[in-house]
This record gives sequence, C-alpha cells and structure tokens, in this order.
Amino acid sequence: MIEKAFNCEVFTFYGCREGGYVGVECGQHVGYHINCSSIYMEFLNGENPAKPDEMGNIVFTDLYNFDMPFIRYQIGDLGVPTDVLCSCGSQLPSMKFFAGRETDVFIRPDGCYVPGVSLCDRIIEDCAGIEQLQFIQNKIDELIVKIVKGRNYSDADMTQLDARLQNYFRGKLTIVKEFVENIPKEKSGKTRFCISNVAKKL
Repeated sequence: MIEKAFNCEVFTFYGCREGGYVGVECGQHVGYHINCSSIYMEFLNGENPAKPDEMGNIVFTDLYNFDMPFIRYQIGDLGVPTDVLCSCGSQLPSMKFFAGRETDVFIRPDGCYVPGVSLCDRIIEDCAGIEQLQFIQNKIDELIVKIVKGRNYSDADMTQLDARLQNYFRGKLTIVKEFVENIPKEKSGKTRFCISNVAKKL
C-alpha cells in the first residue's frame, strides 16, 4: 500500500537503542546487510557460533561507543546468518531473518517461528473492541490468549481475532481463550503483550 501510494520501494531495517542501525534490507530484498563499520555481530547457538541458515542469539560489540562500549552484548534478539555472497553484489555480511526477543517469539509444532511483534502490529488495530490482549505459550501445541473486553466489544472483534490467529498459526496448535478483568503489569510497570516459555532450538 505504501509503495503504491508513494510510487517507491519500501525497505526495512533492524536496529536497537544500544547499537543503532544494525542491519538494512538489501536492494534485492533478499536479506539484511549488517552495518559492520560500526557493529561486530555474532550469532550464537549456546556457546558456539550458529551455522549458516541456523537461528541463533544475536550478540554484538559496538565499535564507536568509546564512553561505555558494549562488548559481546547479548541483546536477546534472534537472527539467521548466511555465508552466501548477496546477489546485489555487496560485500557486506548479511542475515536472512531477525525476530524480537527470544521470549516474545512463538514456535509452532511444525517448527515455524511467529514473532510476537507481528501480532502486536495487526491484531490490536483490527480488534478495536478488545481493551487488552496477552498471548502466552507454555507448551508447543497450545497458545493461551487472555482477553479484556472493552466498552465497545462485539462478536466482530472475536471474528477478527480468530481470523488473525488462523493466519499466523494455521491451526497448528490449540488456542485457549481466557476472558479476564485485567492483565497485571510486570515489576517494570509494563504489560507484556507476548510471553513464550517454550524452548527454542538455538
């Protein structure tokens, strides 16, 4: 929609407050080139480097933060490195995929990952009658959805919610809905939208 409206290509980037711009989508839209002029980035599977095309924990060392440098800082995000030279001709290293915090990434029984941020972006907007939502995965074959009804809640909100969940999870796991009065906040004062307690194969 944005490309059509502005008659231009849309590119995404991966960044963080601690490291600034970390990776920018390739001109061929086949991956994300790592900003290695300011970041040294690693992908770890436990204590070992992740193999190409294998998801790993992102660890970076910033090269220009002279006051308080981050050295091998594990930010809690996930990414998939690649060792193939990009078709765009760039010599920069690249990664194929990145996701938000490990605890905010859901996993389906078929092994596919569903980043929680994708749920945040669409479901809240489409289900305007729902005041609060929280997604919790404690088992690989089950997703708990806590729902706080808003003043304008209607059956249409539940229809939209079901459609969105089907789009992301494809019926691969059981959806358990719980209607609650409120969703408690964490010690930080924030409400966690997505919680995944299922171990990832890292």
